[in-house]
Amino acid sequence: MTRLIKDQDDYNDVTRVLLKNAKLLTHLFMYLSSKSVFPAIGQMDFGSFCADSNIVDAKFILSTVDRQFIAATTANPNQDADPKKEELKKQATKAELLKL
Repeated sequence: MTRLIKDQDDYNDVTRVLLKNAKLLTHLFMYLSSKSVFPAIGQMDFGSFCADSNIVDAKFILSTVDRQFIAATTANPNQDADPKKEELKKQATKAELLKL
């Protein structure tokens, strides 16, 4: 998160909100991933969730959601190089969902 949030006070606020809602976020991730490609969430399913939740509006359009999803899922240096896992690399894991 430090790549996204530079101000220490903002970082502390975001961390506090994430920790306060960790249980809810975990349940949300489990629900969304169970409808998608468990143990991850596909881009289309995440976009649908954002649209259904009214996160998408005139200022935060669906293409922005898509770009954020791609940035969060492709910038992970810890991904396994196994070619059998290529499809999973296109999905959001739990840690990547928090980046979004």
